[in-house]
Amino acid sequence: MVVFLEAHALAKRKSVTLDEVRAFPWIFFGRSLHRWLHHLILRRAELARGTVRIVHRVDHAAHVQRLLIDDSLLAWVSPVGVENIARPG
Repeated sequence: MVVFLEAHALAKRKSVTLDEVRAFPWIFFGRSLHRWLHHLILRRAELARGTVRIVHRVDHAAHVQRLLIDDSLLAWVSPVGVENIARPG
């Protein structure tokens, strides 16, 4: 799942595409968390002739809260991770 602050440009959308999120800097989960999914996401972004800007790599969703301080950033986390960090504001 992709999470971001309420003021993010994509925040009002119900869903987003890989092409849309590729335009923003990422907080991305470490390869050790899910090697296959990590590779799949990056490979699909690459095949779409795009690069991604990973500004932070995290190994636990709790780290996302401290790093997600900029309205342009977005973070990739698991559904369980979202439940643990999502809060209004």
